[in-house]
Amino acid sequence: MGNVPTIIRLTPRVSGSLVLTGTMVSGSPAAADIVTGGLTVIGTLTGDQNHGDLGTDCQITTDFLAAFVCSTSQTNGWNNEVLPLLTYAMLSVSAQEWELTLPPVPNYVIETSEVMTFTQPASSLLASSSPIVASPTITVERDSDEPTYSAAVHYLIDSEDFTSFDSILGGSTPLGDKYSCEYFSYLDDVGGQHTNWGWDADGVTAGMISMVTGRGGAGGAFRCVYGGSASGLNEIKVGTFNKLGSVGSLDAGAGLPEIEGSYTHIYLTSWFRTSVDADPSDGSSSAIKGFCIYLAGSNQRLQLSPKRLKYDNGNSDATRLWPTTRWNIGAGWPPNDWTGGNQWKTADGNPPLWIDAGGTSYNDGNWHRVTREVYTASDPSGHVGERFWLNGVLMFDNIDNFPTGNDPEGDPWANQLYMTAAKYTPSITHYIVWGNYATWATQIASGQFTIDFDDWLVWTDK
Repeated sequence: MGNVPTIIRLTPRVSGSLVLTGTMVSGSPAAADIVTGGLTVIGTLTGDQNHGDLGTDCQITTDFLAAFVCSTSQTNGWNNEVLPLLTYAMLSVSAQEWELTLPPVPNYVIETSEVMTFTQPASSLLASSSPIVASPTITVERDSDEPTYSAAVHYLIDSEDFTSFDSILGGSTPLGDKYSCEYFSYLDDVGGQHTNWGWDADGVTAGMISMVTGRGGAGGAFRCVYGGSASGLNEIKVGTFNKLGSVGSLDAGAGLPEIEGSYTHIYLTSWFRTSVDADPSDGSSSAIKGFCIYLAGSNQRLQLSPKRLKYDNGNSDATRLWPTTRWNIGAGWPPNDWTGGNQWKTADGNPPLWIDAGGTSYNDGNWHRVTREVYTASDPSGHVGERFWLNGVLMFDNIDNFPTGNDPEGDPWANQLYMTAAKYTPSITHYIVWGNYATWATQIASGQFTIDFDDWLVWTDK
């Protein structure tokens, strides 16, 4: 017989697959969920098995955990805050499944959403000589709820519950010792006009501003009386004008601000309460300037207040006015169907109502919370724009999101300063409440109301 050839049959290696589930994948996690910890990622293999040493204290596990890497690396994001905390003790493993449980990550703060594509290393697999790319990707959303201060990553600019003040001026611990008053104008009890650069002692005595009981029926708050034909404010600017130029210049005892101004990124939270049925815009579509963050240079201020202005590019006809009062920024940021964007985060794409019979009304005599975040165009992050929240709900976000082309009437959006990134220049110098009516006449046409302020918290990035 001749030689019988040897037949070698080669079985091609079929690459395995890896599917991810768990609360980290299916639960639409936000940054706050990462901070809390306890989220899970579960990997299920098909066509392969996990290496027997995976999940023990060895190099295979170290390499496996290191593969949970984000495509971008934010300062306090996943790669810098989460990855260093992952250990073998957080991983449980069976033949074809593994589960990773995340620890609490107190310093996790992201400016934009983070996306991870996990690739299981070949060293942690039995059959495959190549890594396996898992599906789906993992996304952590930036919190839609309001940002929070963390001493680990933020400098505190101001923190005030107003409890320590016994008066506006003249007492043993007056509000005026800490906060400046940039401007003070009012009508007296017979309608006489009074204006003053700085605190006005007569206006204080007349009750235009006073200390009242704070949130929860305890502590302190300060009250301003606005509008009407007599005994009401036309304008007051209480805040930090000329108070943030050096460390400790606002509150020496507390060392505030912890970093001197000016600032390119700022967060500000304030609680407020109005008298029942207050409507700052009932006598004027532009109402009062509201919660104002001031900029150096000619652009002056970034306004947030209830008003009826829909959009102002120099015209003031009725088509540019809302029929009822709504929250808005500047001279009115128009609804989403005007801009073609998604800056308004409300269900209908319109600015939120001030008085909403079917939802929250902000003039119900109860305390409400407003939070603002502002990036100026010179911030090192490259972001520019602002967000604001009401009672923890994101209402508006134009950060890196400005309209292009023309408005519905054919005018270029670029010609409207407050609709462009150029409005947010150059840097933030101070903040005030609650600003002014446009004229004495609009004050007189407006119904009188009170607004109280409590629990200020202002911070910036480290």
